[in-house]
Amino acid sequence: MNFLGGCCLIAVGALSVTGVAAAQALPPRVSLRWAAPDECPDDVQLVHQIEALLGQSLLDAGEQALAVRASAQGNPDKGYAAKVSFTGAQGTEERYLEHPSCENLVQALALVIALAIDPERVRATQQTRDAQAEVIVVPEQPALATPERVAPPARAAERNTAPLANADRSSPLRGLRVALHGAVGAGPLPQLGAGVEATLGWHRQGFRVELVGRYWLSQQRAVPDFISASLQLGLNTLGARACWQPLIGAWQVAACAGGDLGDMSARGSANGLRDPRTPHALYADLAGGFQLAYARSRLAPEGGFEVSGALSRPLFGIGENGRGDEVFRPETWGFSAFFGLAFEL
Repeated sequence: MNFLGGCCLIAVGALSVTGVAAAQALPPRVSLRWAAPDECPDDVQLVHQIEALLGQSLLDAGEQALAVRASAQGNPDKGYAAKVSFTGAQGTEERYLEHPSCENLVQALALVIALAIDPERVRATQQTRDAQAEVIVVPEQPALATPERVAPPARAAERNTAPLANADRSSPLRGLRVALHGAVGAGPLPQLGAGVEATLGWHRQGFRVELVGRYWLSQQRAVPDFISASLQLGLNTLGARACWQPLIGAWQVAACAGGDLGDMSARGSANGLRDPRTPHALYADLAGGFQLAYARSRLAPEGGFEVSGALSRPLFGIGENGRGDEVFRPETWGFSAFFGLAFEL
């Protein structure tokens, strides 16, 4: 059966009746993890298709250990996308497939996996089947006519060419997503400033939600009418974003909206300043923007731009002899841009 939102680890060699005793004696050379919507073929069907292409049990397949991890996402209306990764002695390699039919997608996926395990055996198995599938047709008249050979059916590799047409295109699957960015922005602080941000999100098809934490490097704001007096201003925020990804492929474009809550602080600095303090105040805003990522692999470079509107604008100043002067207040509108790397689990 399928497990929506999870993976089932299969000791694929144990699914062959003839390989049960060998599976108990030796660990499987090939392991497979498969997750897909309920309407798709399940893990048992996928394993049977792979074994049919190889002509042997997966317990006996391959010359070295190979871990295969595959998952599919989609629906009958919009089609399906699959992502498969192979991890062996040479490292990890990924492939992407798409097809309107999940059944055909799994057929193509089985062929890709079988070829990764043992391409020579796949070809030999198919040649044997083609030879056995040749049919001799003897016409009724004349009785001694020479038998005519009917062309063998199409090879399995040729029948599965169509589902593999989009194998190089990527597609977002459901799972965790983390990212680290460098950022620049203005509005909440006095000048254009720099900072860093980290995100933790969950994506499923064209929708993503994420938490965004930002730290801005502190800035100085001079105090009018005071020589060598200034405020050291800092800001840290934690926010949430909801993103819609209308473009699915190697390039992923997302439109995002959300808000931030943060701690803004100010510390006075001046010659002869008495009783220096660092007051803290709440900063809040609403933000919206877009993001662009190049997702050919799990580690994807991405960037984005946001515009924000302040909901809470704390006021900071300096006091002397019971009199207070306003020094800084965040702008009503601000913007930020970022660039960094995202990793999809």
